[in-house]
Amino acid sequence: MNPFFNIYIGPMFGAKTTRLLADVDRQKYKGRKVVAFKPDIDKRYAEDKISSHNNGTVEAYCVNDGEEILSFISKHEEEE
Repeated sequence: MNPFFNIYIGPMFGAKTTRLLADVDRQKYKGRKVVAFKPDIDKRYAEDKISSHNNGTVEAYCVNDGEEILSFISKHEEEE
C-alpha cells in the first residue's frame, strides 16, 4: 500500500484531533503502519505527541516543513 495523507480541517474545538486519533487507532487495528507528524513549533501539550483536548495522544515526529516528511518516508521505505 502506498503512503497517503489525511488532512483534517475545521474550526477550533471541531473535533479534528479526536477524529485523527480515532483514524490512527483504526489504521493500527487493521495492521497498517501509521506515522504522525506535527509542526515543530507546536509545543502546547507535548513536544513529541499530538494531543486532543480530552487527553487523547499519539506519538508524532516534529517537522519544520513538508520536505522533512518526504525525507522521512523515503528513508523508511529503503529500510523495508
